[in-house]
Amino acid sequence: MHVFAALVVTLIGMLLPSSVVGPGEFNRDGYVPHSVSASATPYNDATVLPPTEMGTVDSDGVRMFRTSDGQLHNHPVGQAQYGINLLNSYRLTANPWFLNRALRQAQRLVDRHTESRGAWFLPYDFDFNLNTNLDDTLHNPWYSAMAEGQALSLFSRLSTLTGDPQWRTAADHVFATLMLPTSSTDPWVSMVDSNGYLWLEEYPRTPEASSEHVYNGLMFALFGVWDYWQLTASDDAAALFDGAATTVVHYFPKIRNAGWASNYSLHGLKPHTRYHEVHIRELLFLHALTDSPVFARMAETLQSDFPRSTQRGLVRFAAGRHTFFQFDATGRLISGKAVQFRRATAAPAMERTRIAHHGSYWYRIAAGPYRGYWVSEVPRVRTMRGVVARINYFTPRNVTLRGGSVAHASAYAWINGNACVLISDGPSAGHWASLVGGTRLN
Repeated sequence: MHVFAALVVTLIGMLLPSSVVGPGEFNRDGYVPHSVSASATPYNDATVLPPTEMGTVDSDGVRMFRTSDGQLHNHPVGQAQYGINLLNSYRLTANPWFLNRALRQAQRLVDRHTESRGAWFLPYDFDFNLNTNLDDTLHNPWYSAMAEGQALSLFSRLSTLTGDPQWRTAADHVFATLMLPTSSTDPWVSMVDSNGYLWLEEYPRTPEASSEHVYNGLMFALFGVWDYWQLTASDDAAALFDGAATTVVHYFPKIRNAGWASNYSLHGLKPHTRYHEVHIRELLFLHALTDSPVFARMAETLQSDFPRSTQRGLVRFAAGRHTFFQFDATGRLISGKAVQFRRATAAPAMERTRIAHHGSYWYRIAAGPYRGYWVSEVPRVRTMRGVVARINYFTPRNVTLRGGSVAHASAYAWINGNACVLISDGPSAGHWASLVGGTRLN
């Protein structure tokens, strides 16, 4: 550790009050952060951005946000996310343009911080209404654990990459925001709820019990804690990681809607199809970062509940009777048409998804006399050909095969209407094993 950076860490410890949110003050189930490969690290994918300004940026190439009145504002999450994506492109290409632009995002975040109780809070300087209820308006300035967490990822990765002590200093100060208790007068972003669970709160409100408790925002902030732990091996970071991961698991039953998209947050308990997919990906990352199968099971459950509807393919129909349906936008049945096929046939489908209040999975036919109609999926009767609704694990999933041998799986999907896993090692490597045929996930 650089001498200057060590001095900053010491000073932060002196500045923080003894009543900080700390180990032992919130529920912890023992989730330990693990180092993982670059490919299993959050935000690292194969996407390379074009080496040119993207989105709404100012004259310095810094990501901005345009409000409904046409004014440009700094947006901490937008700047941190853009910076992380630029760093990923630099990792993949070594093109210095990407590093230069990532540094500009990071510097803007540092330049605009608000210091409180020794910690650096990143302000939003515009009002934001999360819901139609005006009581839910967050007034300028407001702060967010998601912004702190994503900036923490950016600063921690810049510190590791560049060795420049200013980024360790920034990471230390931003991490300190997550260690502070709630306050009626000062900024805060972490809270322990009435059940003893730690929330890294995306939309903090006072009184704190009215805060939104956003599920995806909690996990994005948690990724920042993991990045900081990677940088520092901090016991406080490990404790916060454990506490936040414990919260993710504990409140999963309230976030989940069996057979439908998961809820965005606990405050409103409203399903959100786009964030449902975000939840699945975040949980798969947590499976890797914790080395705990509980997060993979949660991701698999959500994928089973509501797979993304962009899946296209050929639906095979067994000989026999089939009924095609039409529904309105609310899922209300409009009409049905029964058809008898004397032999097996097939038709293309434009999507596979759930329909509200009708269970099962449904295919929307894309061509032929039943174009626009829906048919339900039934194994061996009506199924989409090939691998459907696949998700890939970031680290191998432990599997017990039929017969008792143990192997690993790299992916989870549906084949012929049954859940399956792709075996990645041993004699069955490269083959899909059905989870209704004796194979089980551990």
